[in-house]
Amino acid sequence: DLITSHELLHGLLLPKRSTAYVYLSIAGITFYPLNPMSRNRYIFVAILPGIMMSIGMNNILKSRFE
Repeated sequence: DLITSHELLHGLLLPKRSTAYVYLSIAGITFYPLNPMSRNRYIFVAILPGIMMSIGMNNILKSRFE
């Protein structure tokens, strides 16, 4: 589903050799990085999956209604 894909994208964007917990919560699946990272990398990891999925959904919706 979309939430799982979103959380897995977070994991793929982590620096090499990083560790993260991915666990189930009330909200669904949750991603929690354990290694320190720079402020800019953290922002990148935090927002890029949302941007990528927004663009993907926009393209899917456009193609359905054309």
